[in-house]
Amino acid sequence: MLPVKDIQKSTFVGFNIALLMYSVSICQLCYYFRTFPKDSMFHKCLVGLICIGSTFQMYCMITLQVLFLVKGHHGVPGNLPAFPWQGTANTVQMFSIPFVVQCFYAWRLWIISRRNVLLVASIILLSASEFVSGVGFIFGLRLPAFALRVAFSMTGVIADVLITGSVYYYLRPSRSGVKRFVYIDM
Repeated sequence: MLPVKDIQKSTFVGFNIALLMYSVSICQLCYYFRTFPKDSMFHKCLVGLICIGSTFQMYCMITLQVLFLVKGHHGVPGNLPAFPWQGTANTVQMFSIPFVVQCFYAWRLWIISRRNVLLVASIILLSASEFVSGVGFIFGLRLPAFALRVAFSMTGVIADVLITGSVYYYLRPSRSGVKRFVYIDM
């Protein structure tokens, strides 16, 4: 038997945070398609693919909540004989969506950094190690689970910090100093 009460607590908190973040991503999706209608088909398909992945992840989270909190197993709430497939699918999405997004940002950095090989290779290697440690965690590599969680978390954080700092570094000099809005007092 699985420790369902612990799983219920963590998934309920995570579900509420994920639902909030999903609603923000839907707003960003609408903003993107309204603001950038002339983007290439590749960009639009990539954004759509990430949205479909996020929607599938929300579906898995909702069905997990129903299984854990509403149905239970054979009338005994909180007793599940095995982890449902939705949990594994949710976890796969949790590792694969950031990998795709970080690789996209690495490609954008390749362009704005004028082909900085070291920077882009570092980001791709960190993203790939995050993805591999996540897959290893899901499918039970013979490594301690704690080590895989730490590897997943640290490589993801380092990749995100590297992406954010690099985008800021390369785009900061291109600021013109012109304000977007001018307020006139009368």
